[in-house]
Amino acid sequence: MRVENWEKKLSDYIEECRHKKFSWESNNCGQFVLEWEKILTGKTKFPEFYKKYTSLKQLKEKLQECGFKSWISIFNQRLSRINTKLAQRGDLVTAKANNSFCMGICLGRNCAFLGKYNLEFVSIDKIKYAWRWF
Repeated sequence: MRVENWEKKLSDYIEECRHKKFSWESNNCGQFVLEWEKILTGKTKFPEFYKKYTSLKQLKEKLQECGFKSWISIFNQRLSRINTKLAQRGDLVTAKANNSFCMGICLGRNCAFLGKYNLEFVSIDKIKYAWRWF
């Protein structure tokens, strides 16, 4: 269930994140999408990950500890995976970059992903996987 005024909250969140640099400690793609989930739904289905890791090593250890190989495997278990052509504003999406998957937020025809120095916007056509938060 989405909170009231979620579309405005999405616009505000994207604007807030627009010029933030990537940082494992505080601004990585996992935290970017999990923060959006909290804004959108008021809760998270991933409490063991929400603000609980500050490095790639810690993330991998946490995934393994929970019995998962990747974000994709945990998303497939806890969220409703959808055809990428059906992704809508606010949905969780992934795209391949530098031999790994990055997580982002669907904005319609484009999707927002954390880049090294700021948000980057990628065409929906480049998306590999998509999920609904509820």
